[in-house]
Amino acid sequence: MTSSGLEDALQSLALDGDDDADAGKETGDNKSATNSFLSDLCSLPSDQTNGTESNNPSPNSFESYEDLKNYTISQILKIGVCPSLKQEHPDAYIYFRELLQRHPEPQRKKVAMIVDISFKRYAKARRKRRTLSLGDYQILVQTSDGDEDSISWVKSMRREDYSVEKKLTSAMRHAIELQIKKFRSSNRNTACVDCGVMSTLTVDHINHFEGLYYYFLKLHPHHPVEFAKAPITSQDIFSKKDADYRKLWEDYHQKESNLQILCLACNQGRPEWQCPVERKEKRWKPKEGTWK
Repeated sequence: MTSSGLEDALQSLALDGDDDADAGKETGDNKSATNSFLSDLCSLPSDQTNGTESNNPSPNSFESYEDLKNYTISQILKIGVCPSLKQEHPDAYIYFRELLQRHPEPQRKKVAMIVDISFKRYAKARRKRRTLSLGDYQILVQTSDGDEDSISWVKSMRREDYSVEKKLTSAMRHAIELQIKKFRSSNRNTACVDCGVMSTLTVDHINHFEGLYYYFLKLHPHHPVEFAKAPITSQDIFSKKDADYRKLWEDYHQKESNLQILCLACNQGRPEWQCPVERKEKRWKPKEGTWK
């Protein structure tokens, strides 16, 4: 999907029956949401809840907005049109239900009362398309009072409590998106280098992104602490006044990064990057007897 295509898709989903999400932060009844969520778990098939955990990660476990966005998009495209996530994809239902609890207007959207979630073909999608794109899907929630309403997963991804470090990570990932897209485009017909499949392909850093991030900050430790917001996704990005720092990072990444094509499963199965253990400098002290 091209950059403009992805942005159009995100915008159409964000505006889908949910066009005034900037009204405020989450203020819903967390206790009510938790009780309803546990009730839903009890109603799932026994083989999905008996001594097992969801195969999907928690939306709160992702290190950056970009990772959360990419994973959520992959799930939507993988599942496709689905009348009931709760019945057909219980793990995905748990994931999306937890994600939607973060919606900026939880009371209006009644996220604490969600009893099922469905993916439907967006009414504005062109009927001639055989393969649906991200912007062709509409997410609907069914609530315990019998109502059904559309909801934006894009707005549910927004977080106000990210630390400066996480905001910086988000901005650095956003700054290299063009490089990633160019690599993906030039390797359009390349299969996963580990298992050879041609589906759910991603661009992966052989020398982990976290490692590049770490060593770049060692070279340029005086990084920005305030960030702008992307106009559509509200992702944390570098502000115009920090264009020089962004350029330093883009040039460093262009020179030092080593990219490859991996499927989503192989990407997620890679060992995590390990931060090198730095030796502490020993403080000099005189040998015994040299001072009187």
